[in-house]
Amino acid sequence: MKCTLLSLGSALLALAIGVSATRVFDIYHSGEPSVPPVYDLSSSSPVFKETQPRKYVVVVIASNSEFYIGKKKVSLAEIPDRLTKLLASSKPEERVVWIKGEPSVSYETLSLVIRKVKEADVGRVEVVPNTKRAAK
Repeated sequence: MKCTLLSLGSALLALAIGVSATRVFDIYHSGEPSVPPVYDLSSSSPVFKETQPRKYVVVVIASNSEFYIGKKKVSLAEIPDRLTKLLASSKPEERVVWIKGEPSVSYETLSLVIRKVKEADVGRVEVVPNTKRAAK
């Protein structure tokens, strides 16, 4: 009985080792290249376009009626014209506007600013909360 269990255990161990070795061999020789592909970094390459820095502008909503582009205070009506001038040198799909708002800003105000930003023909609008803490 002991001899049978011992030989059965040895057979199962040998099977497990064989399966593991086969799996490891398949992983190492799977036909996938071990060297990463080389990309063409010419200006027409899509990889190059994704790594190019994008032009962006930050619009800050300090309160429900106070707006800034950079450090300059602007009215809600001025936002599209100001953004168009600042981003004129970029293609529309490369233009990015970040809207940074205080937690006290209402949803309606944020929605109005987003609509005004979209009037400036920007490629992407990002909304981020203002996480700076006021100095005590």
